[in-house]
Amino acid sequence: MEPIIVYGARWCPDCTKVTQYLKAQHIAFTLKNIEESEAVTREAIEKAGGTEAIPVVVLPDGTTLVTPSISQLADAIGNPATPEGILTCDVAIIGAGPAGLTSAIYSAREQLKTLVFDKQGVGGQAVVTAAIENYPGFEQPIAGIELMEHMANQAMKFGAEIHAGEEVTRIHQETPGYVGLTTSSFEVRAKTVILTLGTKYRPLNVPGETEYTGRGVHNCATCDGPFYRGKKVIVIGGGNSALQESLFLTQFATNVDLVSFDQQFTASNALQEKVRKAGDAITPFLNKQTLSINATGDQVTGITMKDRSSGEETTLSGYGVFIFVGLEPQTTWLPDSINRNKAGFIETDKTLQTSHPAIFAAGDCRAGATMQVAAAVGEGASVALMVKHYLEGKS
Repeated sequence: MEPIIVYGARWCPDCTKVTQYLKAQHIAFTLKNIEESEAVTREAIEKAGGTEAIPVVVLPDGTTLVTPSISQLADAIGNPATPEGILTCDVAIIGAGPAGLTSAIYSAREQLKTLVFDKQGVGGQAVVTAAIENYPGFEQPIAGIELMEHMANQAMKFGAEIHAGEEVTRIHQETPGYVGLTTSSFEVRAKTVILTLGTKYRPLNVPGETEYTGRGVHNCATCDGPFYRGKKVIVIGGGNSALQESLFLTQFATNVDLVSFDQQFTASNALQEKVRKAGDAITPFLNKQTLSINATGDQVTGITMKDRSSGEETTLSGYGVFIFVGLEPQTTWLPDSINRNKAGFIETDKTLQTSHPAIFAAGDCRAGATMQVAAAVGEGASVALMVKHYLEGKS
């Protein structure tokens, strides 16, 4: 049988997730690096039906998957590691980002049977960060995906089982003393559950956004920026992610127009200073509301924006639009018994316990989270200790 072909690049976190999963399942594949030549890049775009995004996965039967989640990839190729029967554990962690992996390290090290589930694979939003500069212990910036790999390996070293590509679709009370979980492949009974669900990028909800997602509209500069080598691009947003990704895009784009809704950037002073030092490579536009993403045929051509003071509408030209206008928690699927605030973030008490006594929460999905890797790691450690205390009280 011909091996699976993966079109990707070494700097692409989603590509790394895909290749890590295939390696873990002992599935043969060939990696075609789009950086090697323009011909490979064109081939990837052609296989993806014109979409400028990676990874592109071509299965032996010719089926093509464009930027698949790990669960979608597992469904397409068949997951040979699906266990039989009902799994039981002391701690089930839903989400394998910084908070979830830290929780797994601490709970597994305490000899608690620990299962970790994540529909997207290991790392959460941290893996799309090209350089983390403020994580304690690293004098030089570290790539988000590298840091997450270290955390995952450490968790597995202590005995945690990580089920990448396995989506938890339902939480329910089934057996006294256990919380029931239904995943995309099997059932789980857990004495406790830790929700480290993380967040996803908030959409702009403007004309052209949905229609051109992956074909000129993106949420990951680290993943898709190199498609715009030698071209002009637009970044929408004014927070840390927007400025950080704008700086990354200067490696490829001829110019980055940075459009913020607010009168001032809300990003850290350090990032704002880096943007200033970038000079003509990044052009700021403040106090602008994006009205639409424009295109001609299949080609994005820019945006229409309105000055929030004068009301004047203008257009900006650009071949790609990268949107970073905030994050929202991935909590809509949770049962009503788990209280959330109006924005959907999970409410907890001082012990990180939710309204369900056996279910805890930590990291970016929790109300009051600071959306920082270091803070998520701290909460991950704390919640694991709280879970241990809870289980000791039940024994």
